[in-house]
Parts: sequence; structure tokens; C-alpha cells
Amino acid sequence: MASSTQEYYQSVTGSPVTSILFISFGIVIIIIGYLVLSSVLKLGRKLLKVISNSRLPRFKKPTPVVQKKNDDQAVPLPIKKEKTMALKDLIKVDKANKRAAVKGSKDSIHHQHEMFVSALKGHSDIVNALSWSSDGSSLVTACDDQTLRVFDTTDLSSKDPRVRRVNTSSRPTGVGFTSSGGLLVSLDDPPQTHVSFFAPNRSSKTTASNAAPFEETVTVKKIFDAKDQILKSVGVCPASFSSAAAYSGHGSGSGSASSSAGPAGGFIACLSTKKSVKVFDWTGKLLATLEPNSLKNHDLTVSADGRFLAVASFTSEVKVWEMTYVRGPSGSKEFKHVLKVMDLKGHRGQITSVALSPCGRRAATASLDGTLRIWNLDVRYSLGEDPKLLLTIPLPLGPGVSYKRMAYGANGIIAATAGDGRVQFLSAEKGDILDTVVAHDLPITALEWCPMPKVVLEKEEGEGEGKGGEAAAAAAAAAKKKNTKRWVLATASEDKRVRIWRL
Repeated sequence: MASSTQEYYQSVTGSPVTSILFISFGIVIIIIGYLVLSSVLKLGRKLLKVISNSRLPRFKKPTPVVQKKNDDQAVPLPIKKEKTMALKDLIKVDKANKRAAVKGSKDSIHHQHEMFVSALKGHSDIVNALSWSSDGSSLVTACDDQTLRVFDTTDLSSKDPRVRRVNTSSRPTGVGFTSSGGLLVSLDDPPQTHVSFFAPNRSSKTTASNAAPFEETVTVKKIFDAKDQILKSVGVCPASFSSAAAYSGHGSGSGSASSSAGPAGGFIACLSTKKSVKVFDWTGKLLATLEPNSLKNHDLTVSADGRFLAVASFTSEVKVWEMTYVRGPSGSKEFKHVLKVMDLKGHRGQITSVALSPCGRRAATASLDGTLRIWNLDVRYSLGEDPKLLLTIPLPLGPGVSYKRMAYGANGIIAATAGDGRVQFLSAEKGDILDTVVAHDLPITALEWCPMPKVVLEKEEGEGEGKGGEAAAAAAAAAKKKNTKRWVLATASEDKRVRIWRL
């Protein structure tokens, strides 16, 4: 029996199949052991890392500093624990310091320019438009923060001028004064555009500098189609009409109509991106709807006397309308009608910007054909006489670049910007570039001239001749020769700033 069992055991263990099974089983055991050991080692490393991070660094404790009171007594001072900042916090602080340094350097560069007068601060968003009052004592700005700000500009040298704020229901895109000191405003409320009128609140007894003694009296809603947004609006105050020619430096000429004042109160002209121009008076009444008949509009301007209105568009010509008025029963001017009286033709490309002189007798047009043209509008257009081309000036810009905003100022000096932060001053008589000023850090949205306030003029005269650069010197010489006033220029920008420059 024992011998048979032994024989059976030897026969089983000695078979090749059994040997292979034993070897395979051993290999599997080894692999499993290796994997388990690797997992244990990895877990151990993670635990060590967590433990090491949770502990304080094993630095040698600093020796307390001992302050001796006298020879016999020494008092150890407490060790102050220094707080360390996280890396992301250090990066944030570094970026903030760099932004502050850049901002300070840029402001100092602008403020050091010899033509710089002052900056009107307090805007928290893009400034879309600005407008002077007829006597230059106030400047109103329209900002994307849904606020109109009326600055006291009687002393432009003041670093903290008085400002009154007016909150609007939506984003203001254009603004102007009425003869009574009220405000004409266009509001962009996508997909609609509205026009609102704010009258001075005579009953307001608030005297705080941040008060807004205005009340909204009239609102005209949805002045354009939902698919046609507002591009630009210009508010005109008739109180400045009678003095516009005196400031312009041009004579009375031989115009076919007198430069009569517009309706009492003023009006606002609104240009849409594609179709029309709509003109409203201060009561909200629609005075006229003008059709430039263009696929795309670029710019709108109104002469300071309220007589001519011009539109630059996708075409190579500018259309000019005349607004006429009649004397009403009360003796005030009342709107009669508006007629298209002339076209400014001759450019070979789209016209991107147009400006009218304060008296309305000169016009400047800038085109993608690379030229700036000066026109004489003082012609007998009622008899079919065309406006005269006086001068063609090559644009001092690169190919395919043209001026997007222009302002025709005193003594034939034009301020122009090509969609960046620079302002170029050009002579409309000779075509010379008088000066270039880096006025802002981002594109300029609006610029407008105003007769120089007495305070600034007296300070400039006290500083002596030559202050303000070549453009200012040319303006001073021309003003002295023609016995006209000096002017200042206000500029607004996407950089949330408004600055004043003297010329």
C-alpha cells in the first residue's frame, strides 16, 4: 500500500504539466508582490509630502536680540514673525505697481506738453461726446457710465472744478446745451435710440458740488429702426450763432442768405449708421428727416450758426443741407424747412470725416483717397453755383488711413484725429501741419473748439510769447492780425479722460 502511494506521488510531481503550473504560479506571486510593494512606496511618498508641507520648516531658531537696560539686567526682545505672501498675491501686487507706474508716467507726459491746460476728471468709463456752452463757461460730457457731467470751465486752470452730474436711463452718445442752460441728449438703448431733454431745475435748492439740478422734461423714444443704430449726434445752441462769425476769422463774404439764428432753445441732429439724419428741437418735435442715400454713414457736422448740416458717408461726396427759419408771431425764430443745397464732389474714395468752420462758410473733408480738401461754401448755390475747392492737402498718414474726427477752429486751424490718441493741427490756408500732440492713450472719440476763457488768456499773456508750440504761435499771430479771439480745444477718449489744450 505504501509503495503504491509513493509511486503515485512520484508520477504526479514528475509530470511536465505540473512543473509548468508550479513555475507559473510562482511568477504570478512575484509580480503581485512587486505591484503591492510599489503601491505601498508611492503611498508612503505622498504621506511624507503631506506631513512635510503641514510642518514648519526646520530652520534653526533665531537667537533673541537682547536689549540691555543696564549692566546688571538684560531683557530679551520678542521675535516678530514675518508674514509671507503667496506667489499669486505677489504677482498681483507687482502688476498693480506696474500699472500705477505706467499710468503716472503717461499722465505726466500729457501734462508736461506745452499746449496742455487741464484735465477734467471723474469719468469711470468711455467718454463718447462733449459740448461747450455758448459762452464757454461750461463743458458737458457724455460717458458710458450713464452719466452726464457739467463742468464749470470759467477757470480752466483749476484742478478741482465744480461739476454737476445727471444720471441717464441708458448710455448717452451725444449731448449739447440749450440756450436756457438745459441739455439735449441722445441715448443708446439697444436695439433702440432715444432723445431726451433735461431742463434746469430752478426749484432745486441743492448746492452740493455733486448735485444735478436738472430734470428730464421730454423723451422721444425709438427715433430709428431697431436695425439702424445711432452713429453720432450734435447738439446746437443758438445763443452762439451771432458770435460764430466773429470768432472764425472769415469775413461776411457774399453768401446768398444771412446767418440768422435758429429757433429759441436749440436742436439736436442724430445720424444713424445706415439711413437717415433726424433733427429734433428742444421740445421733442421732429423738425426734419434727411436721407443721405448711402449704404453706410461716417460723420455728421452742423455749423455753429445752425444753418448748414453736412454728412460724410460711404460715397465720395458730402451732402450739405440748409436749415431755414422764419420770424414767428412772438418775434422768435421758428423752423421753416430744410433743403439740400450742395454737394462737395471731387474725392476718389469714401469720405470719412467732415467739418464746418464756425461761420459755416468753409468746409474740410477727409477721404480714403489720401487727401484733405478745403472748400468755400460762400457761393450763390440758389443760382446753381457749386462750392469752390480752395486747397487739396495730402494726408500725413499711411495708405488706407484717414481722419475720423475733425474740428474746424479759429483762424483756419483744423484739429483732426485718425482713430488713435493723437491730434494733428493743420492750417486750412496753407495745408501745413502745425503740430502733433499725443493727447490720449486710446482712440479719441470727440473734439470741439471754444473761445479761450479770460483766465487762461491772461495767464498765457503773463507767461510771454511762444507758449504752446508752433500751432499756438500761429494761432496767436493770426488772432492778433485779425483782432479775433484765441481758442481752446477739448478732447475726449476711450481712456476715460477729457483734456483741454490751448492754441
